[in-house]
Amino acid sequence: MEILISAEPEEPGFPHELEECVRNAVEKVGELYGTTDAEVSI
Repeated sequence: MEILISAEPEEPGFPHELEECVRNAVEKVGELYGTTDAEVSI
């Protein structure tokens, strides 16, 4: 699944542990809705 995660510009970085959790959640939602691409803004 192609997943694009973007954070607010003032945030210096995105924690790896949180990114993995977000990716897992997005993949599950993608399975439920039958999509292959997703964009997530945090």
